[in-house]
Amino acid sequence: GITTSIAVLSFVTRHLHSRDYGRYVVVTSLMLIVTALTEGGIASLGVREFAGAPGPERREFMRSLIGIRFALSTLGGGGAIAFALIVGYQRVVVEGTAVAAIGLVLANLQVTLTVPLTAALRLPWLAVLDFLTPAVTALGLVVLVVVGGPLLPFFAAAVLAYAVSLGLTAALVRSQVTLRPAFNLGRWRALLRDSAVFAAATALGTIYFQVVVVAMSVITNAQQTGVFSLAFRILSVVNGIPV
Repeated sequence: GITTSIAVLSFVTRHLHSRDYGRYVVVTSLMLIVTALTEGGIASLGVREFAGAPGPERREFMRSLIGIRFALSTLGGGGAIAFALIVGYQRVVVEGTAVAAIGLVLANLQVTLTVPLTAALRLPWLAVLDFLTPAVTALGLVVLVVVGGPLLPFFAAAVLAYAVSLGLTAALVRSQVTLRPAFNLGRWRALLRDSAVFAAATALGTIYFQVVVVAMSVITNAQQTGVFSLAFRILSVVNGIPV
């Protein structure tokens, strides 16, 4: 997955140039911040609860987990769009944030559906899913470069990848999980209470790194943000190796 990101980086940067590439990275950084704030340790907590729950209760637990993830993702995506409007980003950035917000919902649902796979240690399928999303995203980006696409469709490449990954994950767990969410506020409060400390640590570990790009987009011009974003993106990709 890291290799595909590295391979596609030069194609995308040369095609979009510094200004549009900076806008692209600003939106992806904004989405990563929102993901950290809305993830809440739910996936890790979900694995623990799913593994320890009796068989009949697992389906209802997953319905609540899907419900809370859908609600938080929708709220976070709306917050990201509102932020883009408030700070006065260009129209293409606001539209790109809206597209990316759809991807945020799909990505978080996909992560939630991997809970049964993780609990059962179905590691080969987890490896396939980990690779599938960046691979499909990279393929979509290369196609857009080849056809000379404008900036906005580049945000949709990840959405397509999340949709493919979500479809495969849903097929793998269809016997254990229903995609019909449950909006049980009592269970939601219990889940969020248990995950609060873990959520705070996860959010801080992500936000401090990504917020710099968002800050650059507000305090400086598009050219400087683009140059900074390229260096930032190289660092963030390579940083995935030791992780």
